[in-house]
Amino acid sequence: MRVTDPSPDVGKALRRLEGQVCWNISAGGAAGSSFSMALGDRFPRKRELQNPQASEEYRHFEGEYTLLVWCSWRLDGPDDSLVQ
Repeated sequence: MRVTDPSPDVGKALRRLEGQVCWNISAGGAAGSSFSMALGDRFPRKRELQNPQASEEYRHFEGEYTLLVWCSWRLDGPDDSLVQ
């Protein structure tokens, strides 16, 4: 399930994640202000990831669930945005 809007389905989707073990977190670098979490069972990938920054386990397996959090932000001053 892909959740992009706040709706009653968001709560339903998040409840499916309750009790799932998080076994990988990817954040930082080119990802900027986003992060992803691999949760639940591990499933062999059809193709191994080539990213040397990913753990050996994550290069070979994907999660039963993946939670991607993408955050937008900006720096505001008293009257306007500090970054134009």
